[in-house]
Amino acid sequence: MEYNDTYEQEIDLKDLMFVVLRKWRPILVVAIILAVLAGGYKIGQKLSQQSDPEFLKDAEESYQKELSMYEMNKASTEREIENLMLDLENQDEYMANSVLMNISPYDVSISTADFFVKTNYEIMPNMVYQNINYADSLIKSYAAAVIKQGLDKVSDAENLDVKYLEELVAVDIDYNNDMFSVKVKHSDPKKAEAIMDSIMSTLKGLRGKLSSAIATHTLSVMNETSSVTVDLAISDIQKSKKEYVSTLETSLQTKQDELKEMTEPKKPAVSKLSAVKSGIKYIILGGVLGAFMVVFVVCVAFLMSDKIASAKELKNRFGIKTLGILISGNKKKVFGFVDGWLDKLEGVDVTTPETVRYEVIAANIRNYAKDAKSLLVTGTVDKEALDTVAGKLKDLLPGVQISCGEDMRVTAYTLEQISKHEGVVLVEKKGASSYTGVSQELETIKNVGKETVGYILI
Repeated sequence: MEYNDTYEQEIDLKDLMFVVLRKWRPILVVAIILAVLAGGYKIGQKLSQQSDPEFLKDAEESYQKELSMYEMNKASTEREIENLMLDLENQDEYMANSVLMNISPYDVSISTADFFVKTNYEIMPNMVYQNINYADSLIKSYAAAVIKQGLDKVSDAENLDVKYLEELVAVDIDYNNDMFSVKVKHSDPKKAEAIMDSIMSTLKGLRGKLSSAIATHTLSVMNETSSVTVDLAISDIQKSKKEYVSTLETSLQTKQDELKEMTEPKKPAVSKLSAVKSGIKYIILGGVLGAFMVVFVVCVAFLMSDKIASAKELKNRFGIKTLGILISGNKKKVFGFVDGWLDKLEGVDVTTPETVRYEVIAANIRNYAKDAKSLLVTGTVDKEALDTVAGKLKDLLPGVQISCGEDMRVTAYTLEQISKHEGVVLVEKKGASSYTGVSQELETIKNVGKETVGYILI
């Protein structure tokens, strides 16, 4: 299969992850260096500041301001919480004791009475000055007496606070007709009537006193009724009160959370230990930043690099057969066990002996090259690696002529040898050989009219 210039590389996140993990040494080194630099800078700065009297003075003044502001905010919040809790207690008491809050809006007992105030006032025809009509003053006095005196009397009789009675009684004044009406609401019709009777008794008892104080008059009950009705206004009042309680609870929770989140400012610490503690955050920050920088560079290099990253990508890109994978003899490194652990995670076979690997490669060549009698071993790796691979294959393929040629892109001898052999075996090195180089090799082999048996990846 020829190389496709329009091939769109798919990024394998697993490959990218292991590329990053295998750079753990430079990541760790850079992280340590930046951590030491950042932490050392901060610790040095802190020690320098601690020896500066002017800085210490400013720090103390700043601390006192912050402390004062904290104490003021804390005291204010605590007062707000106390006020909210007190208001909630009052509302709970009100909701439990208020008759109005416990009346069903769809079953309201109402008792009403209409009162008429008659005075001796007469209009004198043809007179510029008229006598004063005291009816308005009398009506106002009776209306006030309903709330101030009448409800006090009911409160004692019903053992109910006046503030709850005020919600049940309404006075409507009609000055034009010298009348006023009293309406009593209750959940119990008998109690509504009892309250009305008590109010009427109070008003009748005031007639003599008001006659002496204001003007002679008569107080007549024009109409008195009792009924049961629907009053949706009560429903609105009840809903409004419940919403208010809910708002209080939300506000209380908010203020309590604010109080918990308040932190008292710390007094400036002056010691070597405090300087070290202040540098710990910068040490961590520097280490994380250093590691991130290396990881970023590695990822960009991986994405932009043309080097062979894996056998899978080489096969997908060019469609050539994999003859085998050899493990290069890497030198033992410090903490090499980490590299071994990464090999196991990635699934790299490091246990199969080299002799077995070459036997597998030879078997694949016999299968793929069929009856070919001569093969050229070449690639973009160094001459020493090519000679080693060619020598091993000569021993394992006695009936096949194996020749070795250096990089055909820069070696004329290798180009001449391609046409003299029946097939070509490519040897490439992971992380060193490039996809562009392999593409050029495959193009050259195709142009000569020869077949690429496959590739060996080191």
